Amino acid sequence: EGPKIVVIGGGTGLNTVLKGLKDYTNNLTAIASMTDYGDGQTETNSFMPLEDVSRAIVSLSENEVEMERLLKLKFQDGIDFTNVFVSAMQQINGEGSKFIENISKVLNMTGKILPVTLDKMRICAELEDGTVIDEKDKIADTSMAKISRINRVFISPSNVRPAPGVIEAIEDADAIVIGPRKL
Repeated sequence: EGPKIVVIGGGTGLNTVLKGLKDYTNNLTAIASMTDYGDGQTETNSFMPLEDVSRAIVSLSENEVEMERLLKLKFQDGIDFTNVFVSAMQQINGEGSKFIENISKVLNMTGKILPVTLDKMRICAELEDGTVIDEKDKIADTSMAKISRINRVFISPSNVRPAPGVIEAIEDADAIVIGPRKL
């Protein structure tokens, strides 16, 4: 069993920490980022941003290589397996974060995954010259093109609510790890 550890983050930092910790405890909870990357995918496919959740699924899987291949699978018509699977889990379990928790059970993963929020949010940046960039994937390029430093990074809207189970997982944890996130 081991200590109850909550890992909060996204990107490669979350995955690296989860991969290392799963050998020491089965009581892992990954609280994954759910920010819109600004690439238009969530608007066009109507799914919540799942990139960090998918990475956490791979990291907590017994066979990471096969799970990654499965989640990256794209069918001939361009539909990817992750969206089909998540859509099916939502239909079975209903809206909310329960379907993500149940993904852990269905896939027999070490630990569980919770989304940090179910509210739509974006990572934004304000440059020193006052320019506000509201698409995460354009922050670095815009900053470099304008030759302006990033003054602050923030989420929009600023009043998002934690998903069900997040606060309880943090309060019940023996240890909390906040994973680095590459911006």
